[in-house]
Amino acid sequence: MLGRTQSPATPRHQPRWRTLTIAIAVALAVSVIQLGQQASPASVISAPVSASTSAAAAAPHNPIFRQNAPDPGILRVGRFYYLYTTSNGPDEAMPIYSSADLRTWTRVGQIFRKGKLPSWSRPQGDSGIYKFWGPEVHKIGSRYVAYYSTIDETGRFSIGAATARNPSGPFRDRGKIVWNSDFGVIDPSYFRDPKNGKQYLLWKDNTNALDPPAPTHIVLHELTSNGLSLSPGSSHRLITDDVGWEGKVVEAPSLVYRHGFYYLFYSGNDLETDYYAVGFARSKDIEGHYKKSGDLRGPILKSDQRFDGPGGQFILRAHGRWLIFYHARERQTQSKDRYLMLDQIWWDSNGLPHVNDGTPSG
Repeated sequence: MLGRTQSPATPRHQPRWRTLTIAIAVALAVSVIQLGQQASPASVISAPVSASTSAAAAAPHNPIFRQNAPDPGILRVGRFYYLYTTSNGPDEAMPIYSSADLRTWTRVGQIFRKGKLPSWSRPQGDSGIYKFWGPEVHKIGSRYVAYYSTIDETGRFSIGAATARNPSGPFRDRGKIVWNSDFGVIDPSYFRDPKNGKQYLLWKDNTNALDPPAPTHIVLHELTSNGLSLSPGSSHRLITDDVGWEGKVVEAPSLVYRHGFYYLFYSGNDLETDYYAVGFARSKDIEGHYKKSGDLRGPILKSDQRFDGPGGQFILRAHGRWLIFYHARERQTQSKDRYLMLDQIWWDSNGLPHVNDGTPSG
């Protein structure tokens, strides 16, 4: 059953996209430079796309961090961006990096330091390896709250929370806040609703890890005011893996609100393959019926000849632009490392989001 601390439980339209790819890449290159320089919102929005900027766009900007950085969580504090990533290791968990320009990243710590892992976390089997997946950090009130998933005493993944006074830590574990001993839960994601001011946590029911695998779901539940437990009430299943490209997996939710719609971005399919991709669904009601992009044209971000397995996305709005951070492998390296990537989301006249031509920018 669900655990809580306070209560029971496709075809692409290539010609159109190709005509826009260069312009979008140039605009994004300008955006990254200006975001790093903390330009004013007006200057970013009005950034000119001209021949003088084409040289910057011609040089590949992705990946923006050529180091293993799966499932990136991004937090902007003042002029700095903080990056939190998945980790699998014996003694410390979830590295933290900072950058002022989105290009040069410096390691500044980890969510849990050596010897300070949560008391309820367990290694996977007899491997001695602790898995800490999909961290996000958000400022709630006067402190920073980290959400993460790790294996508990049942051998399943549960979701925990930790707090700190600074975005670089040190973080103090606050225990499990969501668990299900039947199948586990992963990929926590925080959302504050600008319409009603309520806070929510989203996650994935990790049912594809069962034998045999069962359909997966993205779940939503309201949080208490301090963000450290689920509020009394019901959880809401928002989507399941019912579109062909998803390959029986939906995970890594990211929820945003724009112009009267809730947009649920998510990753689908097997993350170890080049079928892994990013899609979205939208709804007028946060708990209501979400219509998927797959009903229209399939994923909005998928593999190409250079990068494969884009996903684990995090959506951030900065200086009037919608940015999508995500991980992907670079084919030419033949490495399993998932590098940090960055692209811009643009919205068409129907309010549908797009990323480049549907593949990572170079």
